[in-house]
Amino acid sequence: ELAHMWFGNLVTTRWWNDLWLNEGFATYVSYLGANYAEPTWNMKDLIVLNEIIGVMAVDALASSHPLSSKEEDIQRPEDISQLFDSITYSKGAAVLRMLS
Repeated sequence: ELAHMWFGNLVTTRWWNDLWLNEGFATYVSYLGANYAEPTWNMKDLIVLNEIIGVMAVDALASSHPLSSKEEDIQRPEDISQLFDSITYSKGAAVLRMLS
């Protein structure tokens, strides 16, 4: 949650369609911070077991969705609530890990 002080609060996206950036950064940075604090725990590798492997199975389902969508596709509170899932958190973190 410390990461949310920056990603999601101070710096945030324009609309809910890019929520994965806020939540993906927060998830990814939590592993980076723990790895920095205690490198012997290998937290930078544990993200694969805790986040990436599981979300790959979820992402393979027909019910999966892209990380981002068009702004006009998100208009109701229910649309926003549906975004808070493992795709947003774990796949977002996985993509950011790949980019780092």
